[in-house]
Amino acid sequence: MREVARTAAADAEPAAARGIGLHNPFLDPTVLATVLRTPLDQRPPLFAYKPLLSQTMTSLLPPAAAARTTKGSFDADHYVGLRANLPDPQTLADGHLAGLGMVNPTSLGRTLCGAAADLDKRARVPLPAG
Repeated sequence: MREVARTAAADAEPAAARGIGLHNPFLDPTVLATVLRTPLDQRPPLFAYKPLLSQTMTSLLPPAAAARTTKGSFDADHYVGLRANLPDPQTLADGHLAGLGMVNPTSLGRTLCGAAADLDKRARVPLPAG
């Protein structure tokens, strides 16, 4: 969790320099310290999906997010969906962040195409044929 929080903080700095406010309330240092101080015998079961978060932040979470019991994954369905709907994310490649110089639309478009075509062999799940 600390590594994820450091990464989120590092992401916030270049975003702030371009007038974009990133908010990661679940990675707030106070929230993390509280969770990490919770005695092991008082922690929820290992496979419970973010029970402390959903119980303590109900006023901040949309009901659908608070009710979730699983996390999304990058399994084969994700990549098949990307392949089937590639034109939609490609239109976003040349959007607001590209206008701010934060992403290269050509590189991002190429990366999206590569992911949809299963060219990234570092993917954890072999992709089924289209």
